[in-house]
Amino acid sequence: MISENHDQHTSQDLIHLERRFDDLKWYIGIMLGVITILFAGFTVFVGLNFSAEKTSLKEYKDSTKEELKEAIGISNAKPLLSLQTIDRRPLDGATITADYSRSDDGKLWVSFIYVLRNEGNGRSGPIFQKIYSTDLKFENSEIDGTGFKYETFVKPESFNPSDLFGGASMSYKLRFQILEEPAPIDQVKSVFVVYFYGNGQKSQAHIRISIKK
Repeated sequence: MISENHDQHTSQDLIHLERRFDDLKWYIGIMLGVITILFAGFTVFVGLNFSAEKTSLKEYKDSTKEELKEAIGISNAKPLLSLQTIDRRPLDGATITADYSRSDDGKLWVSFIYVLRNEGNGRSGPIFQKIYSTDLKFENSEIDGTGFKYETFVKPESFNPSDLFGGASMSYKLRFQILEEPAPIDQVKSVFVVYFYGNGQKSQAHIRISIKK
């Protein structure tokens, strides 16, 4: 009887051990599955994050490269200055009112407000302006073959800001000296303005100005 009971207990223990072993394998399988899923998710997350960082880095490099190209004058992005009145009409062919004044040192000045809009993508770079007229006497005789009698100019440092970003608009005050009081003062005068900017680009406008004291 003792031997039979011992064999019976031994058999039950083996069965119980096998069941526990099967349970352990089942738990291990589940844990391995969970670990596999977590690792796969982590791999996807790292991959997406790396992809996003790579895209961000590429955009930064492209932006830096474009800025560097602009700085040394080889950018594909080009500026395009549009000359406009203060109410956003084309300046070319427009008739606008200009102020006339005499400074304390006796010099005569004509001035008016207008708008420069950079319709391109590139920065304008320094802007240089020349002004021509026959109706108004400037300090220099015309040398560029425009057909006008006199000319004067505005240096880049006189523009504020002096470098217009792509897509930006800015109002400026054009102020130039004349050598003689226009006669009659209230008669409309013709002025031709040319803006030089970018890499050899220029924009121009023929303007009729009504001078008021």
